[in-house]
Amino acid sequence: VPCCGDLMKALSRRVSAGREAAVECALELTRIGDRWDLRQRLLNLLAKIFCPGT
Repeated sequence: VPCCGDLMKALSRRVSAGREAAVECALELTRIGDRWDLRQRLLNLLAKIFCPGT
């Protein structure tokens, strides 16, 4: 049945696009996490420099 082949191709493209979007989202979340981690490390360093008693 030729229509099933077309349907499978369409589903395959949709799943592929969904996976690509998920990977892109995961990479962006990783970048955001890295930025927050760097920001926190800088704040900790500044706290150690300016508040050595704590």
